[in-house]
Amino acid sequence: MLDNAQLADALKEAAYARDVPGFADVGSSLLLFCREVKEDFTVCLSGECADEIFGGYPWYHKKEILFEDCFPWSRTTDIHRSILKDGFLPKGEEYARNAYESTIVKTSYFDGENPLEKRMREMFMLNLDWFMQTLLMRKDAMSMESSLEVRIPFCDYRLVEYAYNIPWELKALGGREKGILRKAFENDLPKEIVYKKKPISENS
Repeated sequence: MLDNAQLADALKEAAYARDVPGFADVGSSLLLFCREVKEDFTVCLSGECADEIFGGYPWYHKKEILFEDCFPWSRTTDIHRSILKDGFLPKGEEYARNAYESTIVKTSYFDGENPLEKRMREMFMLNLDWFMQTLLMRKDAMSMESSLEVRIPFCDYRLVEYAYNIPWELKALGGREKGILRKAFENDLPKEIVYKKKPISENS
């Protein structure tokens, strides 16, 4: 268990590990976690990338967010701009918009797909190219700073390519986030882990 003081004390170390400012306590908590794991293990497995390719995030399931024409995890840049000096990123919004549109344009679809199915493919591309890459950078920086080797089986390109074409009703099997993944592991992991509800905040 970590308290606020421990998280705050590790903020600077986490920023140095990443070489640039990043995730605040999300980075420092992972850094401290990796150090604890390193006490007993040299190599470990991570479930990162499962949320991206199997629809684990709230924006896959909240229709009011799903169809917004923007990055779902950053629906406005107002907060980001408010903490930066005026003029620091004069074309920040333009860059974000171009990045979003260029990702949408390269999304491939099947003929006859309905708007929901098409949007899910777009969400897959947005999460794969941006959200997942950001989290992998965080994981790499914090684990390497701790001399811990973390392997990410869900990021295997063969699984990613296969998951791209899994119909959404299967990915969300049973109406659950990562439903098909839960089903796949229900005989291998305790039920309270497999079917644990993923927290979804009202602001997500």
